[in-house]
Amino acid sequence: MSRRVRVMAALALGCLVAAPVRADDDEREALARARQEQAALVALVARCSPAFVAVGGGSAVCIRADGLIVTNHHVAGDREQWAVYFGDGRPALKAKRLGADARGDLCFLKVEGEHSDLPFLPLGDSSRVVPGQRVFALGNPWLLSQDGRPTVTFGIVSALHHNQGGYTDAIMTDTAVNPGNSGGPLITLGGEVIGINGRIMTRFAGVRVNTGIGVAIPSNQIRNFFEPLSTAKPVWHGELASVFVAAAERPVLGVRVTDIYTSSPAYRAGLRYDDIVTAVGGVPVRTRSQFDGILGTHPAGSVVTLDVTRIDADLDLGEPIPDDVATSRHAIAVRLASVEPVRHGIEFAVGSGDDAPYTTTVERVEPGGPAWCAGLRPGDRITHVDGEPLAEARQFASVWRYGYPGKRIVLAIERGGIAMLRTIELTGVQPE
Repeated sequence: MSRRVRVMAALALGCLVAAPVRADDDEREALARARQEQAALVALVARCSPAFVAVGGGSAVCIRADGLIVTNHHVAGDREQWAVYFGDGRPALKAKRLGADARGDLCFLKVEGEHSDLPFLPLGDSSRVVPGQRVFALGNPWLLSQDGRPTVTFGIVSALHHNQGGYTDAIMTDTAVNPGNSGGPLITLGGEVIGINGRIMTRFAGVRVNTGIGVAIPSNQIRNFFEPLSTAKPVWHGELASVFVAAAERPVLGVRVTDIYTSSPAYRAGLRYDDIVTAVGGVPVRTRSQFDGILGTHPAGSVVTLDVTRIDADLDLGEPIPDDVATSRHAIAVRLASVEPVRHGIEFAVGSGDDAPYTTTVERVEPGGPAWCAGLRPGDRITHVDGEPLAEARQFASVWRYGYPGKRIVLAIERGGIAMLRTIELTGVQPE
């Protein structure tokens, strides 16, 4: 056999022998990486689990070393005292309710007594969360957390800024959550709470099991309402009073102002008919639902910046904006009013204005409802209740929400500068 043939044969044999060796090396490296990742996840869960709290049939999480706990209102909102079980297996502790927000579905509890070393997880910045980001949930589904130690499920962030089932700026995730996970934390791989799980999307006649979409309240919404929730003060969500919008039908993504009262705070701040709002508080908005939802994550009385595009021309709806048409972009800072839910067929806003210390303005009236039949219309300004001036805007909210069915209320209103009286008989609709 010639030298050339022997060399080629040796090279071929070497390739056959070396290939499995390289494959084995790659497999060992991949296995080592997988084990490292698994060990990191196990350590992360072990580090975060002690801050989990089981409360009743639901979940919660401690967010401060002194025992401040956040959960859903529908888990713990109406009861003053609870036995809570931390995820480190310690005996039950007593916790009292601090503040609750039925509309935002949040509730704060506080472990009784002086504490400074309870396990907790910090609130993260939900504005930095992105779709595809890995997250995990700690919870008490189906009451499986009998000793306080949570179950754990992993997934990703599926979508952001969804107005879903009363959660007005929700994080959606494919992390498996089921009944009992409500109130529990949605956590980043950095160990920060970026959401409170509270709802699931259901199918099949509403059977309450995981279908791949969970809905969480973002951590920044908790931050926005931290002060009233932690001090047991009333929680009032913000709205843009007397401003009506619809999805923009022009090549500028956002919502177009379709109507606005000249007496509204937004008008005084510079918002005008036909303006296109592209972002609220730095968050892009594309639909009316997003617009209303993001506003609702801010407290009444807070100042929110609107990013506005104004088109300096009259164009038909849907007509493209020519290149030579001037557009201006600017930011408008607006102080939010507070809007009560629809009760007895009427929705109203309460807030302060330049023309009066307090205002209560009718925002929407349900056609055919008690308020409509009594003659109330959107834009009416309520000045007196049963002959008494509104010394405080919340006064009207209290009478309206908690008046007994059949009670008659006489309202003095102003409409277009004309004063008039309207009498409404409250229906049997009770607060939720």
